[in-house]
Amino acid sequence: DGFFGCPDDDKDGIANIYDEIDNSQNQTVDLDTDLDGIIDSEDLCPDSTEGAFVDINGCLVDSDGDGIDDLQDKCPNSKVGAVINIEGCEIVEEKEEQPKSYTESLLAGEPDAILKTVGVGAVIIAVLGFLQTNFVAALLPDAVKWMQFARRKSKLSKEEEQELLYLQSLVQAYYYDYQTISEELQQLKSELTARFTNNEIKQSTREKINILISDLLQMDDIEMKRIAHDDTYFGLAGTIDIKSRNELLEEELAMRSDIFDQPEPVVVASSVATTPAIPNRNIAGEINPADNYEYLEYPSGSGVWHLRNNSTGEWEKWSN
Repeated sequence: DGFFGCPDDDKDGIANIYDEIDNSQNQTVDLDTDLDGIIDSEDLCPDSTEGAFVDINGCLVDSDGDGIDDLQDKCPNSKVGAVINIEGCEIVEEKEEQPKSYTESLLAGEPDAILKTVGVGAVIIAVLGFLQTNFVAALLPDAVKWMQFARRKSKLSKEEEQELLYLQSLVQAYYYDYQTISEELQQLKSELTARFTNNEIKQSTREKINILISDLLQMDDIEMKRIAHDDTYFGLAGTIDIKSRNELLEEELAMRSDIFDQPEPVVVASSVATTPAIPNRNIAGEINPADNYEYLEYPSGSGVWHLRNNSTGEWEKWSN
């Protein structure tokens, strides 16, 4: 019986008038802690994320194992161990580019590199001069090519090299027009002074370029044409001593003597064979920076010097 003798049909100690008989209320409630639709007693993965796509065992359906269920994974084939974003796609880290050299930056058109030059026109001139120089170099005989490798490394600073490159570019662009090249060189002198005053270049650089400018202003158009593409004159190529130069050229001429109409025997200074009084015009000498004329000691080590005639291109015996 219930309280106070009232009927209690389900014998639960609660009178019928206070007890709504409902067998469903007496049943055990099945819990689903992670709200994945699988009751805890059957859930093998009780910590699933709310709203995640799970299988009948309550575990995340994730084919590539990246932690993003297949329904939300926009990249279902991510590599194992890859770093991914919330959409399941791999995050690719951009590699830092290696710093470019000044030449590479200049050819790529980067603003910082261009600002280091006087203008875009100078860049174009420098590139054309570079291509032309290398085209000519490709036509040189093997012995002369080897001579390029025999040169000693230039000791120019980066600043000096850039200024000399620009100076050579001006000569290559305007050597045929004396008035224009003179105006350009004078303008360059003014710019060098301004940049030196503003602490943009060193005094040694300014003095070196000004010396070359003064020499160039004293040259005629023929001389200027000859040195326009000569990296050695502008100090942009290493140097090679006269003895090594003559040995290499004599070796080349000896190997190719059959291509000359009247081959002449070429010997080293120590040879007892008879040599021509005047050297072959194909033998190169050395430019004297003092007067910009080409001289050649022939035979090598003999103390006899020859001067090249700029008009004919032939060697003439020089007397002091």
